Amino acid sequence: MDGKLVAGVLEGLRRELLGLALDLLHREHVDVLAHHPVHHPADSGADGVHVPGGDAHSSSLFDGCPATDVSQRRTRPGTLRHAARAARGCVARLTRIAPRRGWGDAVGATVEARTSDALFTQILADRLISTRFQPVVELDSGTVVAYEALSRGPVDTVFHNPAALFDRAHELGLVNDLDLACWLTSIRTATELGFTAAHSLLVNVEPASLRRADLADTPHPPAAAVLEVTERALMNDPSGLLYAIDRARSMGYRIAIDDLGADPASLALLPLLAPDLIKLDMALIRERPDQDAARVMSAVAAHAERTGAVVLAEGIETDEHRVTALALGATYGQGWLFGRPEADVPNAAALAGIVFPADPSVSLPTSGTPFEVVAPRRTPRLSNRALLVEMSIFLESRALASGDSAVVLSTFQNHQNLTPATRRRYDALAETAGLVAVYMAGDAALERGRGIRVAQIDANDPLLDEWDIVVLTADFAAVLAAREVDPSNHAAGSYEFVVTHDRELATAAALTLINRLPA
Repeated sequence: MDGKLVAGVLEGLRRELLGLALDLLHREHVDVLAHHPVHHPADSGADGVHVPGGDAHSSSLFDGCPATDVSQRRTRPGTLRHAARAARGCVARLTRIAPRRGWGDAVGATVEARTSDALFTQILADRLISTRFQPVVELDSGTVVAYEALSRGPVDTVFHNPAALFDRAHELGLVNDLDLACWLTSIRTATELGFTAAHSLLVNVEPASLRRADLADTPHPPAAAVLEVTERALMNDPSGLLYAIDRARSMGYRIAIDDLGADPASLALLPLLAPDLIKLDMALIRERPDQDAARVMSAVAAHAERTGAVVLAEGIETDEHRVTALALGATYGQGWLFGRPEADVPNAAALAGIVFPADPSVSLPTSGTPFEVVAPRRTPRLSNRALLVEMSIFLESRALASGDSAVVLSTFQNHQNLTPATRRRYDALAETAGLVAVYMAGDAALERGRGIRVAQIDANDPLLDEWDIVVLTADFAAVLAAREVDPSNHAAGSYEFVVTHDRELATAAALTLINRLPA
């Protein structure tokens, strides 16, 4: 297709078609487009659309668009729903015409994307978000104890689907803005409905929103609430997520991890996040059990036993699903068997709320170094560098065998300690493990594959004198923490070290390293 023709068509779309579509959305008049003639060189085809290449005259590109009656020249007030329908009709017409005129797929795609963006912008600007509430029940009794607040865009638009709404926000870099709008709407609606019982309201939130400097100044639920963080956020920015969760807890919130089991890599981070509520992914309830499901449930059961965390199953639509949820250790559930999301909650003030243990999840140290955390609780021994190498390789092999549920955090003092053989091992780990992070002074040419991070050790950081490796998986925990006896005599290779498989200590050691990861 001729480049000038493409440029002309796209420029026309920008100036006329898409500009008018945006006007339509802003003015909320269904047939406002009919009153905007389009002037450009054109030849007129049987379809009534004018394309570059003929005599100059005017016409409307939107003659015949659904919900736009040019012949009657009527302008009736409409809602955003009507405006969106009219815009979609125009998109459909142009998409149908474009191939016959040789414009190609670019025209239809551009029109649809720009119109969709205009609609999303309008939703965000005018806070056209509504909240629906889905019941959470006690599985044994069927009693409704809480509700989850779910955000929706305008009805009869693609953005009524929350997945489409947040996907577009991610594409436009507006997730935090959308999340704030959803948050404010949920809190306002919950307050109006009378949610006054502690832990009777579950609210979804993006980790980045928890890190906002003004979080303390935003409206809060009328009673202590449960914040849900999706497991996809766990690996994106672990250090930032841990900070955000600590901050939310300091303000009285309980923390829930949503959709656990959808990504096995998140299992190893359970002890680091110490969620108060674990929401099982619906696939665990609905699909035939397999080894992956068994691994998830083993990790969840172990965490719940250690911390008293509560387990909730999602997606329960049949009594068979409910029985399966109970078998998997869930005490609470939600799904269409118990009720679909609704705008009204008639009994909000009478809800009992989810019952949590009296004390929050175990608090672990987050500062210092692995050796400083572990050595006071275990007796250090002396070793040379050769033994530490072999012990490290053994722990790495355990992580490699665990696949994507493994977290591996290793310190190397200086990048020169990363020999070619070590680099190959960590390249292999990065291909399979959920999270691999290495810490050193200087730089090394590591393959930054899926899950691998590289953090620089500052010259004044006591971590510079340590040789550490922490491995956490769903069913294995270990830490080798070693500190050089005489850093000024590095050639001697003498270290005092501790090895432990205590999960609490391994978790504490991991936290000291996770908090050093750059965002």
